[in-house]
Amino acid sequence: MKYLYQFFLFLIFFYFNSANCNTPFLKERISKASIGDYIVASIAKNNSVLFIRAKSDSHVTLEEITTPFIPKLSWKEWKKQGAPGHSSWTAFQIDLNTAEVVSCFSLTQNQFLVNDKEEQLLPKLFAIPFTKAKEKDFKKIGLPPKDGEEDRRKIWLPSLVIEGKKIDNPSFELWKAKWPKDQSLISEAEISLYLDSKRVEFPFPYFIEIQSSHYSFKIRVIDSGKNFN
Repeated sequence: MKYLYQFFLFLIFFYFNSANCNTPFLKERISKASIGDYIVASIAKNNSVLFIRAKSDSHVTLEEITTPFIPKLSWKEWKKQGAPGHSSWTAFQIDLNTAEVVSCFSLTQNQFLVNDKEEQLLPKLFAIPFTKAKEKDFKKIGLPPKDGEEDRRKIWLPSLVIEGKKIDNPSFELWKAKWPKDQSLISEAEISLYLDSKRVEFPFPYFIEIQSSHYSFKIRVIDSGKNFN
């Protein structure tokens, strides 16, 4: 379960933070999310598909399918065929009121997994405030200018892929937060999320970066879409 958290937590915490914050834009985004919304993320040597299986006012169920390869079929067709060759397939049910994972079931092993509440980071992530960054705070391409020189570098943006098609000239919003000082690996790390600014109904970020003076972690989304059911 710790391995799954690398992908799961740093995507899903945005889902619950958004649902309970006072920012109208984020509330609108999460309220319009649909069952079957999905993303595919590339992490190290694995690919993980994350999608919304079920949703109610009090709970949401998400499923993650992990595989070491990219199938020749579309991700939807691959899943319809039972996701052949997958290394894990797990369902998580989360209580929206407490931001806790209340159950974790492995479809691969056909059994419930141990759900250690002490390992859960969601309640803590739930409380972290996010701020929408200004354009000047976006990452830039190339080396920074010398002192006194104007910064003419282009803004860096992640790729936006929908149903296998790369979208030209994507538009993103950048949201940032800072993890509190504690004894964890990501103590005082800066968290950056890039979201599609044109589709406020889509709940998941397309690029996530966790960075501190001693630790760096990135999640890159390689595909996304709707109706993954």
